[in-house]
Amino acid sequence: MGTAGWAFHVAHGLILGSSFGLLVTRGPILGTITADVEIGFLAAMGPGLRLTLAGVVYGLAVWAVLPVIALTLFTTVGGAGDPGFPDMALETLVGHLLYDLLLGALFALIAEIKPEAEATDAPFDEADESA
Repeated sequence: MGTAGWAFHVAHGLILGSSFGLLVTRGPILGTITADVEIGFLAAMGPGLRLTLAGVVYGLAVWAVLPVIALTLFTTVGGAGDPGFPDMALETLVGHLLYDLLLGALFALIAEIKPEAEATDAPFDEADESA
């Protein structure tokens, strides 16, 4: 991959990384990440580990949408050949998961989400059954 390819990936990494930060600090997603749950292993996790795992989920979603679907469609429509649908290379999956694992971990270390998390309700709280 040449200089243009690396510049392309760095630019997309900045945009997608910023998008992750924007998404996980919005009320419904932040409420979901920091919600009190009764599932043992999730209840034991702090918000930092949950943000890290949210990065992995985000990486899986980005990989499924961009390299698997969009890149396959662009190369097919653009006449560059038929890569087969979907084009699921294991290397791109591993790369996206590692990048977003680190993204989530660094975001958890750098961002101060505790005040926002305490003020946000989980979107899936059960209704009061006594009503």
